[in-house]
Amino acid sequence: MQAGLTGVTLDGTGGYGGILPGLPYHCLAISCGKTDLANAIANFNATYAGKIQANGATIPAFVLPPDYQFGDPTFSQDFRVTKMFRFKERYSFMVFGEAFNTFNIANLTGYSFALDAKSAVPALQTYGFGQPTQRAGQTFASSGPRAIQVGARFSF
Repeated sequence: MQAGLTGVTLDGTGGYGGILPGLPYHCLAISCGKTDLANAIANFNATYAGKIQANGATIPAFVLPPDYQFGDPTFSQDFRVTKMFRFKERYSFMVFGEAFNTFNIANLTGYSFALDAKSAVPALQTYGFGQPTQRAGQTFASSGPRAIQVGARFSF
């Protein structure tokens, strides 16, 4: 992932957003950590914040939330138990039960990686960077909330 600068274009092309300079491309959560991100933001604020862009807008300073993530891994422990009964040679009856996301891990998604501009009034500061906005869907085997199903099969 890459930290984005909403409303800032340092290259003068007039686009709506850019990427935070000072970090290798898409390094967050791979080879760069939270300290590297904080240092890059401090460097950006010291170098660019308060200057005028090519479109005439002032470049804002950016801040990090007190608590944020680069995204969480997805955990889903699924289990199946099957019991087969045979009758004669060609008849069989299977009963099974399945549990999806057995430990009911809340798999969070929808993280935003657009940096938050620093508010002039600290009490009104809002944060969106690195905050989850959704949970995984409700479909079986999709890492959604805990679900169970039971079934049977008769073969002849």
